[in-house]
Amino acid sequence: MAWLIGLATFLVGALIVGGLWATWRNEYTTAAGISAKRWRAPRSDSPASRNEPPADVDAGFYQVLRRYEVRAEDVAALIVDLAQRGFLRIEQVMKPDARGRGGEWALIRRKASKEQSATLRSFERGLLNRVFADNTTVRVNSLRRSFGPDYVAVQNEIYRYLVEQKFFRRNPLEAKISWRRAASGIALASLLVWVLLRSAVDYAGAIALGIFAPGVAAAVLSNYVGGRTARGSQAVAEGAAFRDFLRFGTPPLTEGQRAGVFGRYLPYALVFGAADDWARQCEGVADGQIMADTLEWFTVPAWTINEVTEVTPSEFAAEVEAFYARCARVIGQSKAAPQRRK
Repeated sequence: MAWLIGLATFLVGALIVGGLWATWRNEYTTAAGISAKRWRAPRSDSPASRNEPPADVDAGFYQVLRRYEVRAEDVAALIVDLAQRGFLRIEQVMKPDARGRGGEWALIRRKASKEQSATLRSFERGLLNRVFADNTTVRVNSLRRSFGPDYVAVQNEIYRYLVEQKFFRRNPLEAKISWRRAASGIALASLLVWVLLRSAVDYAGAIALGIFAPGVAAAVLSNYVGGRTARGSQAVAEGAAFRDFLRFGTPPLTEGQRAGVFGRYLPYALVFGAADDWARQCEGVADGQIMADTLEWFTVPAWTINEVTEVTPSEFAAEVEAFYARCARVIGQSKAAPQRRK
């Protein structure tokens, strides 16, 4: 009898949690061209290949749209992207050891024109101001102290931007916090039920467990509360197609796309873990414009690569990847407080 009551309690709780979870499903564009909430992306018989990033989606946004959370590596990707767009220069001052440990880089703010500054979004301007403060040059390792108090503010600005641009229906961090609070409340309710009923009925434990189990489910589901709009889901799908291009495609060879394409796409390759693949693809193209303008935003001293001045795409990608990993690690360690909305 006790297990039947416990099961009935669990089923009621599961139906409530499932109903709430259904409201947070991601939206997708159906074949009829309308937006609809679905459990998973609609199947595509012939996914279109893509040799350029989705429009209006920076390198640092892809993983945020996929996992619904801003992490340190996303902020590091935005810094690399700002460098390749000419707002700062990354200069290596100390090479990591053979195990990839250590190393130091300097971030040097570059003077931007009015036209160039007009392309900055609010969160990018805030990120630059918080990284540099009143300085024009900062060391990456110093960000652990100087950037730490502002890390959460940068995360919140990114969330706000993604909601304003209709990639999410609601701040995903707020949704995650709400679900975790609800999960904690359910767990406390199960304890309270057990305390109140244990002296009155024999099956108090079964009822408490029936309440506690949906609370555990809510805690697990809080990591997957998305609420992406159809635009956000489309960006994720296009990003997956672009990732395949970076791994297996040939760099664009049209006149407008060719110059500096390696450097422009490198921040996306870093985010996708495809920097080595992308560099090898570029090395297979005998065209000097592939690397054009790339070395201007990331300075690799000659002594770091066998004392040569000519740097291949693979060598350059390895150096940028080392910076990206170190920058993400330092920013991740600089958290002043857990993520919260201010």
